[in-house]
Formats: sequence, C-alpha cells, structure tokens
Amino acid sequence: MSLPGQSFAQRRLAATSSAVYVQQGRGIAAIRADSGRTVWESDSNSAPADLSSGLLVTPTRVLARYESNVQALDIATGAPVWTRSSALGVTGLASDGTRAYIASGNWLSAVTVTTGVPEWSIDSTTVCDLNPCAITGVIASGDTVLFLTASGGFNAPAYVRAVRGATGVALWSVAAVPLTAAIPPFSAPSATLHLAGSTLVLSDLYSGLVMGVDRVTPRVVWSRVHGTTDVLPFFPVDTHGDTVFVSGRSGGTVAIAASTGTTRWQQLSITTATTLTACGGRLLMRTFPSLFANYWVLRSGDGSIRGAFGSYDFTGVADPAAAAGRVFIGTVTALGSSPNASLVALDCSRL
Repeated sequence: MSLPGQSFAQRRLAATSSAVYVQQGRGIAAIRADSGRTVWESDSNSAPADLSSGLLVTPTRVLARYESNVQALDIATGAPVWTRSSALGVTGLASDGTRAYIASGNWLSAVTVTTGVPEWSIDSTTVCDLNPCAITGVIASGDTVLFLTASGGFNAPAYVRAVRGATGVALWSVAAVPLTAAIPPFSAPSATLHLAGSTLVLSDLYSGLVMGVDRVTPRVVWSRVHGTTDVLPFFPVDTHGDTVFVSGRSGGTVAIAASTGTTRWQQLSITTATTLTACGGRLLMRTFPSLFANYWVLRSGDGSIRGAFGSYDFTGVADPAAAAGRVFIGTVTALGSSPNASLVALDCSRL
C-alpha cells in the first residue's frame, strides 16, 4: 500500500498479529496486517510538536514516544487519550499492558496505561555510584520492570536494576562489569536492552560490547566484544527464543546462545548490517553499502545465506517490524522531492 511521502526521517513501525502501526511526521496510521487496508489515521495536529522516536503497542493503547512526551492513542479509533511530558526528555518506554513505564533522565515513572494516571516514581540517583545518573533503557516482563542506569563517569559501571511493576519496590541490582578484565565496564549511554528467555542482554551500539545477565540468580553470566566499528558505528541486535543475533563489521553476523554466551554460528560474508529482524526461521539483514539499502536473508538456525533483494530505501525509513510470521518494510520506490513511499508485507517463511 502507498503512504504519504512525508517526514521519512521520522517514520516508525510497530506490528501485531492483526495490524501494523506507522508513525510518520506527527501522524500515526493503523493498517490491517492481512490486507493493508487503513483502519484509522490519527489527527497530527493533536500530537506533540517534538520529534518522534518510536511506537509501542499494548492491548488497549498505542503509545507514541517523542523526545519529551509520550502520547497514548485508543487502539480501536486512534483518538488521543492522554499525554505525559518531561522536561528531562524520554529515554525509555515500556509497558506490561496494565502500566506504561516511562524513563526520563534519572526518573522512572509508572502510569496506568488506559488513563495516564501516575502510580509511582523512583529517582535512580539514590542508587547510582556517581552523578549524573541516567536511565538509558527499560523493559517490562510480567510484573517486573528491568532498567539500566549509567553514571557517565570514566570506567564507572552501569547497573541493571529490577523493580516490582505494581509498586516500584526494588528487587535486585547488578553491576554491569564484564567477566574479562580486559573489557572495560559497561557504561555507555548508547545501550540497548533485550530479553532472551531468562537472560537480559545488554548491548552497546558503539563499542560492540554484549553482555548476558541471568535474571534468576541475578548475575552477569557472560560478556564479549563483537567485531570493531571500523567506519560505521552499527551493532544491531535482535533476539529469538534463547538466541541473540549481533552484527558488526569485522565480526560479521553471529548467533549467540543467550544463556551461555557461546557462538552458535558466524556469518562473515555480509558486513555493514544496520538492522537485524528475526522472523519465521529467517534473519533479515538490512545493509547500506551505498545510499540505497539491500536486504539479505539468512537461515536463523545455521546462518547460511538464503537470498537477497534490493530496495530504494532511504536510511531514515524505519527498521522492519515482524509479527505473526510476517515482516513489514517501509520502502521508497522513486527518488526526487516527493518520493512515493509504500509499506510492504512479506511472508517470512517464503523469504
């Protein structure tokens, strides 16, 4: 289906089994996953004026994250329901379906997802070793909220912390210190968090440091550095089941066992990946050898190359989104001042 050709640098995608949600500029559209038919489009005039930075879908609300705001839309109609603003900026957003958890500077706050009513807030500076202290990532899993705090000091380790979702009461805290002394502590603000089984995976976009934290023990169970940045600072990560997929230039693409940190396979033929998307036994890799994008498809079980296809995507188009055996890709099919943007749905098993 075609999409309005505007604000490509701000496009975001989020997918469920029934719909894909597209954020472009200040507007959001809900599109049926099976037919591509538009269900609703939000009123862009009611959206916050700052830049968008992502979408999160819950059973009742679509949460749009902006630089300094979070706006909730009714999932059935697209009507705005509530907006929460922060002068410190929004550095993380997660939800368990009942509450939305908003990270803002050194604060983590919980609000009722349907109404936006505040439930609790905690100040992470009370548990950081150094100031300034900032929350750089947050994940909700069941009734547990996991988040990463970085002090910003030289070689000062970040901390992985867990609190109870209903109350904000602290459960545990682990210093993100690698098991090998040759690897510096995990302290970068460019961190991402991923869940793979019972393992919380930390990754640093720029250094290539990847670390596994067992949520049950809790403790750091493995740490490794993948490749080097060379020219492009890209270390995309995705997870599927107990497998972590990481890509970095000199290290190629590798599948890691989340529980042990051991290598399951390594594919050195493809470098410069900027996104990884696991779906239906496949691993879709987007690469940028030039202005345009190429997509490579690997078998996620052994890393063998299954195929490739090209696309006239700009670098600003959103990462692909996968759900229920489909992967959704935003494409630009013509160049010029008014490019024609489209949303494409692909069956992952046929890639």
